[in-house]
Amino acid sequence: MRRYGWIVILLVAVLGGGALVLLALDKPEQTTLEANVMSSDLDVPAIGFAQVADEYEWQFPQDFGPHPNYQREQWEIQSGEDCEFAFTVLFDRASFVAEAFAPQRESAWAMHSIMQGQFTFTDKQAEQNSATTLTSRVALGLAGADEQHVWLEDWAFNWTNGTLMAAGEDARLELTLTFGDEAIPAIKDGWYAYRITGEGNGQVQYGEQSQDVACPISLIHRFQ
Repeated sequence: MRRYGWIVILLVAVLGGGALVLLALDKPEQTTLEANVMSSDLDVPAIGFAQVADEYEWQFPQDFGPHPNYQREQWEIQSGEDCEFAFTVLFDRASFVAEAFAPQRESAWAMHSIMQGQFTFTDKQAEQNSATTLTSRVALGLAGADEQHVWLEDWAFNWTNGTLMAAGEDARLELTLTFGDEAIPAIKDGWYAYRITGEGNGQVQYGEQSQDVACPISLIHRFQ
């Protein structure tokens, strides 16, 4: 899968003043799923955020949801090897000010997090592929996560009803996901993470063609 980064300059008014917060991440080279934990570090202090240390006490289904006290969080849904299409949908939240230190601002545009999404799709038989990246502020309902789902504009993954939707310029994916009973937790490369497998059924539209999809999938949810 493709490691990627953000190139975002964020101006944040702190305590009514003109302090600037710079968030800049480079775009790394292609790498494997296991290494893609966005190892490019946020150039922002982690003051006030929870840290990865001892074993995490997982509680499901609560831990399907967001962990806003951590600075970075990702939900990644990926097709299995037996699927005739290869696809990955990733939602990636990055926070640059902990909620405890966030200034109180009345503007609806005020934010302290951004969300980036990536949707990659490959038709193995036709040897065609598509890749789309979206970025938005976690404000005004444009992006965010709650106890039921994570969303970015019209992309969404709802773990309570198992629905997933992502779309790019050339491809659109709509699936209903059914997960197994066992999540496999771990601490990997400085992230709390778990992996759970299941099945995905629905439709993919690529160009002017639409086709049914039924294949194994996996969800990797990680935060640090």
